[in-house]
Amino acid sequence: MNDWRVGLAEEGFLPDVEVIRDDVPADQVRSVFKQELSRCLAMGEPLLNEAAEVRQHARRLKREAAERAAERREAWAHAAEAVRGHLGGPLAPCMDVTVELPEEVWSWITQLPGTVNEDIPFEVAVKHRREAEHAAEELMPTAMPMWSDLHALHGREQHDLEEFRTRLRGVAFRCRRDDREHLGRILALIPWCMVAAAPWYRMARVGGLADSPDQFITWLGDHPASRALALLADEGHHLAAMLDHSASACWPTETALVATTAAHCGIDIPPALSGEVRGVLRTFLIKPMLTEPMADLLRQLDPHALDSLGSDIAPSIDQRLSLSAGTTARVMAELVGQRDIHADLSLRRAAWRARGHLPTVAVPDFPHHADWHAASMRALSAALVETGFMAPPSGPTAGKYVEETRLLLAPTQEWPHDELVCAGAIRAGEYCSCNENPVVVTGGGCGRG
Repeated sequence: MNDWRVGLAEEGFLPDVEVIRDDVPADQVRSVFKQELSRCLAMGEPLLNEAAEVRQHARRLKREAAERAAERREAWAHAAEAVRGHLGGPLAPCMDVTVELPEEVWSWITQLPGTVNEDIPFEVAVKHRREAEHAAEELMPTAMPMWSDLHALHGREQHDLEEFRTRLRGVAFRCRRDDREHLGRILALIPWCMVAAAPWYRMARVGGLADSPDQFITWLGDHPASRALALLADEGHHLAAMLDHSASACWPTETALVATTAAHCGIDIPPALSGEVRGVLRTFLIKPMLTEPMADLLRQLDPHALDSLGSDIAPSIDQRLSLSAGTTARVMAELVGQRDIHADLSLRRAAWRARGHLPTVAVPDFPHHADWHAASMRALSAALVETGFMAPPSGPTAGKYVEETRLLLAPTQEWPHDELVCAGAIRAGEYCSCNENPVVVTGGGCGRG
């Protein structure tokens, strides 16, 4: 028995004692045991009664896990190639902007060691590090406000902001520089890299298409995004960390990238990815941040998706209060649509469920969600608008919407703030999310503008 247990442990199994039958007479134990073995064999259950069976079962589990992993990797590779084929690459950044470095900060940078691995005395290295930390304190108050609109809209998560500060400091003071303009240009690309390019990198990496930033740049090919990333290629682990940045919301942005693009470009979802895509779309359902094509894709993957909003309570209320059919549904829709009423999520879900179809929005750009996942969806929406696969929100032209998104990720304090909110002319029946209480639009717009 002990050898058997050791064999189980070696293969990663831990036996557990479970009573199968009570009150079995001692002289019938062996017979009952054989009956249970026969029952398990007939049902196809794995038996680990012998060391050989343990090893065989462990090998089978490992083989099946490897097959599933390979199938998932192949599915991601297929999806990534299809997304790139339709969109070309991430939304291109603004390339004509720079971070203006204060004179004192630039002076410190020019005195840093020439390379990261330069052989210098320990005391000198400590002195340089202290000076760099002091210089970083001088840089942050100057640099951070350059992205004030990004922080105002999507910068309330400390995880994202701390990572941004870390990368800004790390790149600025990595080593001695002699080209001030070049350093300003690559610093200007950091938020774009973390927001717009990172989901694409993770998508390619999960699909086994790129295991490093250099491979990712090669995979993107002749695209403005790859040329922008090439400027950061010498930054080593800082570029890898930027591209691997995962913001602090509750859905993977690489899966959102595949799901949204597939819905708007007509890309088939491989079966091995259907569960992950369905999960992201169901998360978007309750925001609500599904466009009509995304809602269609969710219905294909989950015909009962509407039930995730809860049961339809409107008919029973109509019956209980002797109201004509549909009265409660109309009242709830009108109630959550009132700008002065801040309906909680349960009431909004009940209203959406009563309407009988999934709530949708014009553009899934999460205008007032607090983290950089939302900014990534804004960048993706702009890329879809730019390539003609998604209509811009009513108000700005396609070109203006795309340019505003680029400016959001660029270091500038010039921003047409009045055009950040909903233009107030989205289609009737859709939901406006220009504040934290999305409302159903029953007329020509939400009234904001």
